[in-house]
Amino acid sequence: MKRVWAKVNTQLGELVFGRMGYHWGLGVLHNDGNCLDCDFGDTYDRVAFSPRDFKGHKDPAQGFLDFNEAVVAKLIGVGLTWGGTYPGAKDMMHFDLREGDGAKINTARKAHKNNQ
Repeated sequence: MKRVWAKVNTQLGELVFGRMGYHWGLGVLHNDGNCLDCDFGDTYDRVAFSPRDFKGHKDPAQGFLDFNEAVVAKLIGVGLTWGGTYPGAKDMMHFDLREGDGAKINTARKAHKNNQ
């Protein structure tokens, strides 16, 4: 058995402890190895507590941003795709060039890079 952990829900938040996989961001630095064909992954012994209300944030299901919404609007306006609009899991702090004008910019960038 590689991993065993427990979660305890309280009125103050969720306490998680045990040996568990750890994944951060795109999985370049830390990857939990939780895919169908993964043989390895980062596993840590840890204790973590997630409070229910942290610095006045609303419940994530109600929507939240840690930076100004005008920043999101401007970046979408110049052709970037916001991670908050991804189908499935959302990535609120991520912008990329996968759709619309951003995809055209990315295609031009790749063509320029290939011609060098």
